[in-house]
Amino acid sequence: MRTRIMLFVILVVSISVQAQQPLVPHNANEALETAQEALRKGNYHTADHYADMALKENRTAKQAAEVKIQAMAHLMETPQDSTRYIVALLDLHDHDRPNPIFNKLLMEYFTAPGKETELKQYIHDEIRKYPDSKWNWALNGEVCMKEGNWEKAIASFKHAVSLDSTFVEAIYNIGVCEVSKAVVLHDSIEAKHEKLTPALADSIKNAYQQALASLEKVRSLDPNHKTVDWPKLLLHVYNVLDDPRKKELEESMR
Repeated sequence: MRTRIMLFVILVVSISVQAQQPLVPHNANEALETAQEALRKGNYHTADHYADMALKENRTAKQAAEVKIQAMAHLMETPQDSTRYIVALLDLHDHDRPNPIFNKLLMEYFTAPGKETELKQYIHDEIRKYPDSKWNWALNGEVCMKEGNWEKAIASFKHAVSLDSTFVEAIYNIGVCEVSKAVVLHDSIEAKHEKLTPALADSIKNAYQQALASLEKVRSLDPNHKTVDWPKLLLHVYNVLDDPRKKELEESMR
């Protein structure tokens, strides 16, 4: 009797464990779905594994490549991993230049600390080959921001926006640059113990007004701030300009 009970328990446990295991994909579509779900859950090794399976079929290869490269971005541990990743990403980008996933990953890779030299060379080559790419101009703006060259950064981001008027990240960065320009000017005056002349005050105020225009545009395009986290910067601008809309924004941020 005890033996039968133990066998029953083992059988129940076995069935329960099997039920918890992910279904083994039977085709490329199932492999892709499994890979996508694993990526969403942060299971990058699993995503990478099933993306490889989905890559074998033409009908799922494009989406599988998107999953795999995103998984690779999280699995880099060595310089060799980094090299393999950027070579693969650049190849994917060359074959599908408008792809927002590849462009976003490129921006994240090249704007990471320590990549300044690589980024400058990459941008120089890309703008020469593809002058109508909004992403190239946005990357150029990022470089100028890091160097504190606010005017050149603004010019680059504006060029990007001229190619895509709904480019939220670039419009937001214009606002960031305008605020930074104003803050640097104000701090420089204070550090030198100089008098804030009407002309300098106007320059600072104008920069904030330019920032306000950009951030209001961002707010209209990205009301739930899913693309960029604009509320804090907009509130700062409202406070500086004593804009009455600051109360409404403060309440919405609580």
